[in-house]
Amino acid sequence: MATPTHVGKHPVGLGAGLTPPVSTPFSASKSVNLSPQQYKKSPANSNQYAHPTASSFGGINFDSPTTAAALATLPLGDLGLDASAGGLGGGLGHLGGGLGLGGGLGGGLGGLQGIGRLDEDERKRRKLMQIVETLKAVKGRVSEDGIERLARSVGLECLWETGMGRGGKSKTLIIAGTGLSIDIEFTDNAVETVTLGFPESPESVTRHAERAGKILLDDLKLGKNETVLTKRIDRFAGNLDRMARLDKLSVMPQLNCHEAVAGIYDSLEKLHEWEVARLTEEEAMSGKTQEQIVRAALLTKSGRPAMNAHGSVGLCLEYWQERHATSRGEGCKTWSLLLECDQSSSMVYPSVRVSSTWISPSVVKSNPTDDDVLLSASGVVLDWQDPPNILLPADPDQKDDSGMEGIEQSGQLPNQKFPDVRFVAKFSPPLTIPYSAAMQIYDSTGAHLEPDSLAAFDALAFPPSTAEPSEPDGAHRRIRKEQLVSVYNRAGEHEKRCHANTLAIPKMEYALTLTEVPFSHPRELVQMLPILRQYTRLSTLLERSFGSKYTSDHKTASEDVPREESTVKDDFDAFMAEASHKDKELQFTKMPVDVSLYTQPGPSLRIIFPLGPRIADILVGIESNGALSIVSQNILPEGNDTTETTKTKSLAVDDLGKILETCEDIGLFAEFLRQRLGE
Repeated sequence: MATPTHVGKHPVGLGAGLTPPVSTPFSASKSVNLSPQQYKKSPANSNQYAHPTASSFGGINFDSPTTAAALATLPLGDLGLDASAGGLGGGLGHLGGGLGLGGGLGGGLGGLQGIGRLDEDERKRRKLMQIVETLKAVKGRVSEDGIERLARSVGLECLWETGMGRGGKSKTLIIAGTGLSIDIEFTDNAVETVTLGFPESPESVTRHAERAGKILLDDLKLGKNETVLTKRIDRFAGNLDRMARLDKLSVMPQLNCHEAVAGIYDSLEKLHEWEVARLTEEEAMSGKTQEQIVRAALLTKSGRPAMNAHGSVGLCLEYWQERHATSRGEGCKTWSLLLECDQSSSMVYPSVRVSSTWISPSVVKSNPTDDDVLLSASGVVLDWQDPPNILLPADPDQKDDSGMEGIEQSGQLPNQKFPDVRFVAKFSPPLTIPYSAAMQIYDSTGAHLEPDSLAAFDALAFPPSTAEPSEPDGAHRRIRKEQLVSVYNRAGEHEKRCHANTLAIPKMEYALTLTEVPFSHPRELVQMLPILRQYTRLSTLLERSFGSKYTSDHKTASEDVPREESTVKDDFDAFMAEASHKDKELQFTKMPVDVSLYTQPGPSLRIIFPLGPRIADILVGIESNGALSIVSQNILPEGNDTTETTKTKSLAVDDLGKILETCEDIGLFAEFLRQRLGE
């Protein structure tokens, strides 16, 4: 049998990099350099024009047992190729003129098997990612060895001392960093006390240490119905990693990242107190409690800063809270930004600055210019300040990985450099928003948005199951969920009604899930809050109606056309049947609630459900700061006219948005209108 020979720039083929156990054409250690005349006569090129021969792979005639044995050792199954003679003939097809593989792609690379494997590989990838995320979330259980191992893994030093505690059997683990110390006292392998200290930090940092220590103790101390065998270390691991990261990025005494974060808290707290005092003077807040006024500032102003809150050590900026119109705020889910520091080249993004005066003592400008007033969305011009930069002594042995070595920045001396540290805001929880909205946020911070993580909005908000086929067009996907809605009927009796919710996204929209965004000044955080609240409101409404236990399917083209042709008589009979039942209320065992999501030019929801003898069709727009407005509807007269719903109350069009804002649930919203307007 003639031997195919590797020539010139053509690839060696499937045998490259492998060592077959038998002598084969692929086991040659060197390529044979042929003259142009010999090249034309070479069997590897005798089939340049795709004429199959028995002596080339295009003919798939394995006369040599050694060749067949060598091919049997190749991992062709992973490529969707069959190692048999017939399967390989259809699978290899046309790999290049140098190998003389005939048949073109007629069999396809793997034929139809390769197409089928695409979905299979995608399902395997999803399943593998779920397993990896599950394993990453498990940090172990609380124990002496477990805490020490965790501390060393984040770069902190550990030292054991005995007899330092209150009892003779106690042991104390001392965890130390550059400007951080944690003393953990154990008795019989159970944590008794935790003492947190910042030895080289100013009062702006140390005054928060006691509360942070209590959070760490709660993470480690055994609670009710807990034992040393069941107490997990996950929450403590997150808090310790956060503090260790700030400690490692600090360069004492020039740069203290704990002090930098505390300075942002002082400035944001000053702004928050000023906004609360201003809201108290407004007539709309007359009769409101102090808690309600503070919540209004959280939801509509610059947020509420909190240090060491919600079980997390560090600074967070709260910007949204669920059911804020009906609850007192305790135990309610809160959306916030965790403000930290991260490593980044100073040539790529502005470095951190340490200051507690990011905003002036007066908070607002006394004499704002016309441009300042025009640029301010609220009409209030805040007097933001720009603190001086921090300069560190340059390290001659340290190389710059940014590729800009030797370039001096403005204000930088020859033997000094800016810190390779930047501020970063981490979303808790992560927020899924359209690509256009993400661009606005990144533009406001001056950061570069990587488009690698883009995906369809529905795939991020409602991830497909591992068994679901991949669908590039999200407009063909339907999210479905059956939901029990608790209501009170007119007799005051409590009952539950079943809704069959369906979500559709008519136009595909690319989106990404925000997990963190860099920033260089607190004003950038304040500027992005209205957009964040807008899509937090959207995610809340979708979560309440569809949640995590949803199902999904894909609309086919047959759903858009009738299955059978209807005659004129059929249409007339259907029209007369509808007319004869127009006064009867539509009855459903499971009431259908169809929701359509639109993201351009702004997020909006179209809600359709049966309302007495008619179908309600309401388009709800989600505006800045999460306010809801009614774009269109067909259940109430337009304008200022009202419809009497009871003997004492009336309902206006503007009230529909306020009702949905209050209940924050599409199902409750539909049932409320059915009770008021269904008769």
